[in-house]
Amino acid sequence: MKFSALLILEVAAVVFLLLSGTALPEHVASHFVADGSANSSMPRGAYLGLMVGLTVGLPFLLALPGWLMQRVPLSLVRLPHKEYWLAPERRASTLAFMTRRSTMFGAFVIVFLCYVHWLVVEANRAAPPYLATGPLVAGLLAFAICTMVWAGLFVAHFLRRP
Repeated sequence: MKFSALLILEVAAVVFLLLSGTALPEHVASHFVADGSANSSMPRGAYLGLMVGLTVGLPFLLALPGWLMQRVPLSLVRLPHKEYWLAPERRASTLAFMTRRSTMFGAFVIVFLCYVHWLVVEANRAAPPYLATGPLVAGLLAFAICTMVWAGLFVAHFLRRP
C-alpha cells in the first residue's frame, strides 16, 4: 500500500466520521463498561475531534517508521540478517517492503477505528446508550488476528534469507 492510498483512506475515514457523527446527540456516550452501559460522555464536537485526530494521527504515526527508515543511518536499523537485507543491491526493495507494510498496518488501524466509531454511533441511538459488546469483541478479535498475521509475515520475511 502506498502513502497516497493511506491518505485517500484517511480522507474517506474523516468524511465517514463527520457524516455519521451528525447522527450523534449533543452529548455523546463515549465510554462504556464491560456490560455495555455508558459511564461517561462528552460533547459531540469534542468526541468527533478526538476520533478524527486518532483516525488520522495514529495510523500516520504507525506508518511513519517505514517512511523514516529510508532516511535514517543504517546503524540505527535493527533487522535479522541486516547485512543481507540492507546490502546496496537489496536496500531499496527492503525499504519499500517496510514502507508498504507499515502503511498497511496504518490502514488496519483506520478501518478498526471507524468500526469502533460506528459502534458508538449505534450505541447512542439507544436510550439509555448501550454498546453491543458482541460486535465490539468480534471487531477486537478481527483486529488482533490481522495484527498477528501482519506481524508474523513481517518478521518471517526478514528471518528468511533467500
